[in-house]
Amino acid sequence: MSSTATKKDDRTVDLDSHCPPAASPGLRDLIDTAQEAIQTSIDLLGSGRGGEAPDLVKLLNDKQIAQVKDGKAKMVDNYSTKMSDLDKIKSDIHKQDSGVNTSARETGDISSDTWSDITKAIEQLTGTLDSAHDWEPPKGSKYLSAAREAPLTKAVLTAVISVHDAVQLAADQVQSQADKIGGSQTPYVPSSYTGGGGGSGSYVPVDGSGGYNSKYTQPVSSSGGRVPHQRLDKSQLEEYIGKALDALGITDPTARANWTKGYLTLIERESGGDVGSINLTDSNAAAGHPSQGLTQTIPSTFEAYHVAGTSNSITDPTANIASSMNYVMNRYHVSRDGANLTSNVQQADAGRPAMGY
Repeated sequence: MSSTATKKDDRTVDLDSHCPPAASPGLRDLIDTAQEAIQTSIDLLGSGRGGEAPDLVKLLNDKQIAQVKDGKAKMVDNYSTKMSDLDKIKSDIHKQDSGVNTSARETGDISSDTWSDITKAIEQLTGTLDSAHDWEPPKGSKYLSAAREAPLTKAVLTAVISVHDAVQLAADQVQSQADKIGGSQTPYVPSSYTGGGGGSGSYVPVDGSGGYNSKYTQPVSSSGGRVPHQRLDKSQLEEYIGKALDALGITDPTARANWTKGYLTLIERESGGDVGSINLTDSNAAAGHPSQGLTQTIPSTFEAYHVAGTSNSITDPTANIASSMNYVMNRYHVSRDGANLTSNVQQADAGRPAMGY
């Protein structure tokens, strides 16, 4: 590698040494926190626990230290006044990493493609930070101005997002492969499910408990073909959300209302209701696995969380929504009754800013 950001032999991340000399204490703390988050993500992935990798941008957004919109993030103007919150986040992430065997840094199973994506993101960040080493602070000040530091904080957040996306993609792929290898159990297919809507009452009832249930999951090896662009109205979206809930055996009226309300918000934010929507500009697209469909699911996630009885096409409305619901129940521990959907998945909460999930 051209920089000293990481050493591939032990996968140790070093961002601190690239911090510009005139960086403010806030920027230094942000870079240190990013280093902790990236290192922890690598260690967890190497130890087979990539799905537990910290989402630093979400943590920053929850603490109102950063603002997230359309998958992009920026630090708030006064973030340097919230260093105690930043330190708490860093401390919590460090504790999360303390339970990981550090030998994972050297021997952990991280694919070359994933490692390439991670190192590319880190090298882009360190290159940006290095370019600011000769920047001078304003006259009479020890530190760079807020305007000068803005592109540097953006670069830090962009790198964190890219690494997190790469780690989560790898973790989803590992889970998908594990499901295929260990899937001796016959996939559960609701007896009355035909791809249509309107639950007949023959599905498993929901009592408000539990969450992800693997018996509804039927991993597939490909995400099928795409459907053309078509923007659906609210009633059409409600119909397809209902079909997805049917496929997942969720028939309780209150539960269905919780999921419907949350997913109307999530779909509007993710795709604007366009069944053929595909994002060709973000980090997922750059890595060759663009987000698609109403809920903007990437192929590996769709394949791993595909719901039995639904289409294999990633942009089929019912299949796309159902796989997304299945995913959030597993990844974000959303209960089957949807009672904690909006608290656990910010993108489904109309009362909070949009944030990718």
